Order: sequence, then C-alpha cells, then structure tokens
Amino acid sequence: MMQGSSGEGFGSGGAGGKQVHGVASGGLDLQKMDFAKPDKYIREIIEFLNNVTIVTDLSSKTKSRSLSQHDAQLLIYHLLQLFAPNLRAPPTFNAKEIQHLFSTLAYPFVIRSDAITAVGAPSTVAFLMRAIYWLYLIARVYYGRPEAIIEESNEDYDAEGNSKSADDFIS
Repeated sequence: MMQGSSGEGFGSGGAGGKQVHGVASGGLDLQKMDFAKPDKYIREIIEFLNNVTIVTDLSSKTKSRSLSQHDAQLLIYHLLQLFAPNLRAPPTFNAKEIQHLFSTLAYPFVIRSDAITAVGAPSTVAFLMRAIYWLYLIARVYYGRPEAIIEESNEDYDAEGNSKSADDFIS
C-alpha cells in the first residue's frame, strides 16, 4: 500500500481524512463536492477515457443522469485498465471486493456497503461516485502530460518587435 512518510495514507488523518492530499486532488476537497448528482462527473470521466483509450461500452452514459451497478463496474474497470492493461475482466461487483480494491489503492475514505449493493440510490450514490472520481483523478495525473512550451527567440522578431515572416528567414 502506498503511504506517506508519516505512515498515514493519502487522506489527512488516515482513512477518515477529509481531503485527498498530493497532486491527484489538485487541492480539491472531495468531501465538499456534490456527488449526489453524478451525471457531470460521469461525463467528465468518459470524456477523459475517450481521450486516452477507446471506450465503446460507456458512450450512451453521457446522456444518463444516474449511475447503475453495471456503469459503475465499467467505469472502475476502464480506469483500472489504464494502470493494468492486462486486466481482461471487470472486478466482481460486490461490497467486499470493491472495498478491498479501493483500500488496496489507498483510497482515503470508507465506501459504505450499501453504496455498492444499492448503486444509484439517492442516499448512497455519492459514496461510490466519490471513489470512482478519486480513481479518475489518480488516472488523470498518471496520464497528465506537461504542456508543450514554445520558446520564441529574439531572432523571430524584427527591430520594431514585429514577427518576421517565413520569407525573412530564407534570404
């Protein structure tokens, strides 16, 4: 399990922490985000997945407003597959396995069992969606690429500070 130097996981104060620390969270407080309405988070995750891999079994979810067990299983599977390309089947979607999976990944919160058994229920959807979104943030950092930096030299400009044309360089 990945841990900080103090022996705690990524959350402040261990598993009961309120904020995911480090690059992955980007300073986001996952406890304060409204995961009870998961549609915008699902769309964001699917858009990311479509940018880094080919995902055909989730395209219809961009119009959906809820999260089903099958959808949650596919989101977790595709995000995990980014780190483990040899993973050929989604994890079994039961409370024990999902909780163990996220615990192994050092997820800083507890996923309630009823959030896994009653996926999409208004009272529990936020617990599972928060975990999926956290996994997405980790994947986004993993696949993040530094922006290209284009350096301009003084040779690209004339004496007045105007950009030279291609013809100016050919002479």
